[in-house]
Amino acid sequence: MLVDGDATYDAPSAPAMISDLIAHNRDMVVAARISQEDAAYRRGHRAGNRLLTGFVASVFGSRFTDILSGYRVFSRRFVKSFPVLSGGFEIETELTVHALELDKRGEALVLPLSGQVMRIPRNLYLIGTMNTADRSISLLDTALRRRFGFIELMPDTSLLSNIVIEGIPLGAWLASLNTRVCEHIGRDARNLQVGHAYFLDGNGPVTTFAKLSRILREDVIPLLQEYCYEDYAALERILGTGLVDAKTQCIQHSLFEEANQADLIQALLAPCPEVATSAQATSRDTAPESDENEDEGDTDEQSNGKT
Repeated sequence: MLVDGDATYDAPSAPAMISDLIAHNRDMVVAARISQEDAAYRRGHRAGNRLLTGFVASVFGSRFTDILSGYRVFSRRFVKSFPVLSGGFEIETELTVHALELDKRGEALVLPLSGQVMRIPRNLYLIGTMNTADRSISLLDTALRRRFGFIELMPDTSLLSNIVIEGIPLGAWLASLNTRVCEHIGRDARNLQVGHAYFLDGNGPVTTFAKLSRILREDVIPLLQEYCYEDYAALERILGTGLVDAKTQCIQHSLFEEANQADLIQALLAPCPEVATSAQATSRDTAPESDENEDEGDTDEQSNGKT
């Protein structure tokens, strides 16, 4: 409920407004001010209110009699979706327009280019994803987040917890990497953590070092370079001195050559010694063998059987 504190509204009307909201499944119920009171409208305010109310009615076909009223009750859907982009006395107008936008389901709309009639069913729900790490359109992100129900999805390293590739426990390693991201990137670092989806392949996590190496080289490292804004000192603190040379401002790409696999593994584990010495890392490699290896094994068995 929204009530202006100027004592021009009828407080006993509140239960009736709430009952009407619930009974008719409305998003907003607005009560007009008591026009008999001189304090209800400032000088010139009544004429301006009528002009603005008439304009909104011409656009939306509404029957508002007091668009600037500060006495309203709202549904939960309205409160969760209202973006609150205006301030002061402008907010009443935005509240009204937003409620009218929510009430367009089921109505016929003529598309401007094709001229075809379109209706949005009342049982249609839109589900989408958005990347909140991209701040180039931050105002649009904020508006979308407020106009729709928003569920935050953070990196879930538990999906990688049973995978160990060449002594690297993938879940623990990613968790440690994101801890360093939060410590060294600075503002908004929480939203810049590396997601677990980078390390998923088909129906589950990656299981070979070749795929892990490619993901790190082509996806993760370029992403962190972007987040650090070419600050190689911060990048070095995140990825370690084995992978990043802050003085020359370069990535040690030679480590990703197949012959240097052992050095790359050492460089990846160097910034997180607690991960390298964990029980999971020191146990045998729990990543299942690739399909390619299984196929090779079947071929060998068939060959042996023939001889």
